[in-house]
Amino acid sequence: MKDFKNYTADAALPDELQKTLSSLSGKGTKELLPILFSEATKARKNGTLSDREIDDFFQKVSPMLSPVERATCLSMIEKLKAIKSDGARG
Repeated sequence: MKDFKNYTADAALPDELQKTLSSLSGKGTKELLPILFSEATKARKNGTLSDREIDDFFQKVSPMLSPVERATCLSMIEKLKAIKSDGARG
């Protein structure tokens, strides 16, 4: 797909993404946040996740979170932003 004109909802997902989505299906926030934090930590360490991307993500998901989940997420974000790598972009 090169542009949105060619997008179809039934477009096949890459195998790796489909496996990941399947493994996360049915999990609640308490199960998903640690997984997300682990993956984000890896991305921070290898320099592929910026502070701006973290902030953008939080802005998008925070309305769907309870106050407790939002506070937990903010705590994780503080920890993520403290992680720097040689190739850090944020």
